[in-house]
Amino acid sequence: MSEKMNNTVSTPDIEQQTVRRVIWRILPFLVVCYLIAIIDRGNIGVA
Repeated sequence: MSEKMNNTVSTPDIEQQTVRRVIWRILPFLVVCYLIAIIDRGNIGVA
């Protein structure tokens, strides 16, 4: 079993890569939502 473990990527590396991928998938959506909220807040102030 130890021979199989030597061929795999360590768990912290996989976790770090997964977190990085999730952040890069969610971040653009959150930025768009934030910009829409700012525009909406500005439009309500004008109305």
